Amino acid sequence: MFLLDTLDNLPRMRLSNSLMNIFLWVLREAWARDVPSLYHLRQVQTSLRKSSGVPTVQHKSPKGNIYSMNDPRTLVAMVSDTTVFIYYMKLQAFYSRTGPIP
Repeated sequence: MFLLDTLDNLPRMRLSNSLMNIFLWVLREAWARDVPSLYHLRQVQTSLRKSSGVPTVQHKSPKGNIYSMNDPRTLVAMVSDTTVFIYYMKLQAFYSRTGPIP
């Protein structure tokens, strides 16, 4: 599922539903296990976007220009969560090599 989502979201190379269906068909023909349907893949992508995506807010300038901006609070929260996660993983890797804390 991860690789299909990554393939579908490559920058400058958006895949159509028809081409994604061909990829899924090739995976099934190659006897890959747990190949999702296109409908299920799109459902998972939508739920991921809702749960962990960064909301984009549209604004209108005083001159009438419309522009979009990502929510900075969400971006800062995601960076801090990632930093805490990486720190935790480094600690876990360190202590798994050295044994329990005395």
